[in-house]
Amino acid sequence: MFRSSTASPPGDLSLSAFQSSGMANIEDNTMKEHDEDTQQLLLERTQTLVSAAEQGVLGTLDDDGYPYTSLVELLFDGDRHFWLLLSDLAVHSDNIRRDGRASLLISDDVEDSETQTLQTARATFLGDVVEMDDRRSEVEDRYLELHPEAEQFIDFSDFHFYRMSIQRARMVAGFGKVGWVDVDELAGLGAEE
Repeated sequence: MFRSSTASPPGDLSLSAFQSSGMANIEDNTMKEHDEDTQQLLLERTQTLVSAAEQGVLGTLDDDGYPYTSLVELLFDGDRHFWLLLSDLAVHSDNIRRDGRASLLISDDVEDSETQTLQTARATFLGDVVEMDDRRSEVEDRYLELHPEAEQFIDFSDFHFYRMSIQRARMVAGFGKVGWVDVDELAGLGAEE
């Protein structure tokens, strides 16, 4: 399925050729090129995903600086934070203690969708993760309401709550509908009434 090749790729792939092609500015201009309707769509799809999110793929940095991903259950607190219940025995916990920078990918349910996988709505969040077990009482009941199976291990001494503070969010809502989202617009979502 995947091929490895030692052959040189065709064309000039130097940094100067890339910059002169105009492709170097695509990332920076993505948000600017969207009209208000598209930007609003990106925001609304992000809000929808965040409000319904129960699990995601957490990316942390291992001790050699390589990305390490793992599936995690989560809770969004309505104030730009995801809460995670993680075990000390997990590699991602070691990685977070060493370097709290992380990413979290959440998406629509691919299995229940007739949409092609790469057309599935998904958002990547960049942020900082810290252990916050001292604030366990603030989230434990809500976490168990969303993840009742965690009742089996939530009181184990090696399980702790971690909070990811969202710094940036990038939404892919479909072909050509991609951009950064203002994370301040996520405040108030999913908050208890």
